[in-house]
Amino acid sequence: MVTGYNQGDWDRLMKGEYDRPPEVSDAQNMDNTLYMGELIEPLGFDSIWATEHYGSAYS
Repeated sequence: MVTGYNQGDWDRLMKGEYDRPPEVSDAQNMDNTLYMGELIEPLGFDSIWATEHYGSAYS
């Protein structure tokens, strides 16, 4: 599953380590998601959906 939010940040948040940045920034994570959309467009996909973060580490 491809999401636009940073699922890899769970470990940091669950440990309460708010003083260190995530390993992958949210901006980079979103850029990766958009890049994935660019890769699949030639395969016939014509849309990409952004997920909301309910149930994520940020909610």
